[in-house]
Amino acid sequence: MENKNTKIILSLLILALMVGGFLGFTGFLKGEDGEKIIIISITNKEDNNEIMKEKAFRTTKETLGDFLEENKSELEVIMSDSQYGRFLEGLVGFNTESMMDGPWWMYSYESKSQNINMEIGNAPGVDDLGLFDGDKIHFVFTSDMDF
Repeated sequence: MENKNTKIILSLLILALMVGGFLGFTGFLKGEDGEKIIIISITNKEDNNEIMKEKAFRTTKETLGDFLEENKSELEVIMSDSQYGRFLEGLVGFNTESMMDGPWWMYSYESKSQNINMEIGNAPGVDDLGLFDGDKIHFVFTSDMDF
């Protein structure tokens, strides 16, 4: 009997931890509500050209995908829908021509308020990346997968 109660308590504890972890993770994905400033840098690594260096943008959008949609004209954004959410195909006139060979748009993400620093290639998809005031995103157009 005591062994059965221990198993039940342990199962409930594990379930509570999983739910708490999930809620914390989805909170990160959601981003911060309200107006914020994010800093954007853009580099074309194919020709070693720095296109934009730490330009500040005001936004109320909670995800990177929604921010890109909001600034579609200024940043010349091209995104396509996939089973995993929106995929960034084009930015500032440079477009991915071959999904197999590249070059592709990749990005790093730094959020001091969230104590997060994701190197290029490690950040989640544009619809899964929540935005917070002061975040920095560096887009890189590259065929190089070694970061």
